[in-house]
Amino acid sequence: MHVFRPVEPGDLALIRRHRMEMFRASGRDEAILGQMDEPFGAWLAPRLASGDYFGWVGMTPSGEAVAGLGMMVIDWPPHPSHPTQSARGYILNVFVEPEHRGQGLARALMDLAMEEARRRGLDHLILHATPMGRPLYEALGWTQTSEMGLSLRVGGRGRGKADSIRYAPPSKTWWRSSTRCPSNSPIVMAVRTPLMSTAA
Repeated sequence: MHVFRPVEPGDLALIRRHRMEMFRASGRDEAILGQMDEPFGAWLAPRLASGDYFGWVGMTPSGEAVAGLGMMVIDWPPHPSHPTQSARGYILNVFVEPEHRGQGLARALMDLAMEEARRRGLDHLILHATPMGRPLYEALGWTQTSEMGLSLRVGGRGRGKADSIRYAPPSKTWWRSSTRCPSNSPIVMAVRTPLMSTAA
């Protein structure tokens, strides 16, 4: 039987690896992942130490870490999805080792996250769903949102690309044409926590 414990600063390397493997499984470009790893570690370390990044690790009875989920409370202006709150919960880095999938670990981690959101009084949660994770999130009541994204980095594979962007200073208007987004881009999903069930 698996057990779950809170993440701690000593999990830095584990979370970095989980994030890399999560994106790798979704088909992200290996060169881009290599560029991301060190900056992500530098970003994560102080947030783990402060508790701004929190979450859980799934463990086997022998003490092996085989799954994980991260969570943050992010500043956000009041929105129709949370009209009286200026924050929303953000779930990230959901990962289960391949040989331990299909055993309910991801669902158990999501239940922990949604219960923590209720404990903190959050009305709204978001995450970026990979194709692999989306069926689980939909089964838990999450729905796709209207959010869109555009990468402004030049060149490279695996990112949206804008062929033509012009800025007109007098009217401060943007023109954008021939915008393409990769098929493996994560889908933004959301849920209102008061409506969720934590039944496993």
